[in-house]
Order: sequence, then structure tokens, then C-alpha cells
Amino acid sequence: MNVDVTKTRAGENYLTVPEEKQLFNYLAMLKDPLAERDFVLLKTARLLGLRRVECQQLNVGDVYSKAKLVIDDRIAAKGATGELAIPVELQQLLEQFFRYKAQAWSKPSGR
Repeated sequence: MNVDVTKTRAGENYLTVPEEKQLFNYLAMLKDPLAERDFVLLKTARLLGLRRVECQQLNVGDVYSKAKLVIDDRIAAKGATGELAIPVELQQLLEQFFRYKAQAWSKPSGR
């Protein structure tokens, strides 16, 4: 996977549309639990326009079965509090991921 890391000036540190598609396709192809988690986290960041630090502060309860994400002082970067509507696409992706996690946790380990 080739991503141009030379874009480092303020306001230019982003993925292009082809790079973004390549990243999401690659993560979807891996079929690995960590890749599944990363896919959902990056889609959440992308679809909600969250900063890295805001993603780090998110908990499952912040988005579980919700139509809106409340950005409070705990999550907010640079004091940007408020509410964000969670798109239907993301709600469906989160529901699938939570089901996947529940199934993974309910399976007995092979140890």
C-alpha cells in the first residue's frame, strides 16, 4: 500500500480519495480482528470528521445504539463540544461490529 507521507504542512496532512479507498479496501481484505477494529474506527473518524485525539477518547458507550454522538469536554479537542448526527451507514457498521465483538467474546479460547 502506497500512501504519500510528504503532505505535512498544516492543512495538507490528509489522505486523497484514492488513498482512502485503498486503505479501506486493504483493511476489509485482511479479515483480522484488529483490522476490523481499525476499519470501524477510521470509518467513524472519516464519517464524523473527528480528530485523532477525539477518536482516542471515544468509548463504546458513546456510540452504542445511538443516533447522535455527544462531544463533551471528555472527548472534545480544542473545546469543540456539541452533537454530531451518526449517519445511518455508520450506525449499521457499528451494529455489525458490536455483533462481531459479542460473538468473538462468547467463543471459548483454544487455550
